[in-house]
Amino acid sequence: MERPSKTELVFVDIERLYTEINQYRRRPRLFRSAFEMYVYKSQQLTEAMRSEYKLMTGAKWNASVFSGWNEFTQALKKIRNAATHGCPIVLNESILGVYPAVELLNDEEPLIDRFRNNGYRVIYTHSFIAAPFSETLSIQSYSIPLKHRLFENPEDSRNYAAPVKEYIFYNLKWDLLELGVMKGTAHHGQVDAIKLVLRSFPALKKYMIFYREELAKNLTDGFKPDYFIRPASGLGWVVNPRYLTGKV
Repeated sequence: MERPSKTELVFVDIERLYTEINQYRRRPRLFRSAFEMYVYKSQQLTEAMRSEYKLMTGAKWNASVFSGWNEFTQALKKIRNAATHGCPIVLNESILGVYPAVELLNDEEPLIDRFRNNGYRVIYTHSFIAAPFSETLSIQSYSIPLKHRLFENPEDSRNYAAPVKEYIFYNLKWDLLELGVMKGTAHHGQVDAIKLVLRSFPALKKYMIFYREELAKNLTDGFKPDYFIRPASGLGWVVNPRYLTGKV
């Protein structure tokens, strides 16, 4: 089995973390750990490229030649810098609950037409107290009493609207935002860590493809895949004659 290069190793880590982040939405401690590592690995990828590209081509790798960066990849870099300089990554849990489009007990105004037409409404629940080491979510969606009771017994479950779906997400705490990690983007308020990952990962994937192509085009002879070949005897390895004559 061929040993992966430094950049391939880091990128495989990023792919694994991308999967774990989506799997750990209901496990705050594991989510935070995976997200924090994803932030660091996104920067480590370029560092590994610089080292590897210099060794294998003799030239300097410049990440700015890649044109696929976006505001979310730039935010990752700023978050990493803030975390490195003393601002740990801490997240607040949030839940978006999707409910049937019915009037609820605490509604002060009738449902807007958009909700009625869609057949559903959404309700946000936020935690304002960070729990970075919690193994379980500190908040949850609840069944909410209907404004107009359908059945006489107030405890009848049919007198309540229950969420039909939940979306778990994590907002960056304000201390990170105040350091300007989202400066220059359209996202100045609450920022969802999952959204940062979902929008940055495709760019990192394209970045890796771009790097592979540039590396393959500029390899020095000694790193080209056909530089060493098997001799006619089948014993050991020898330098490909085409590189000895200079006719490549």
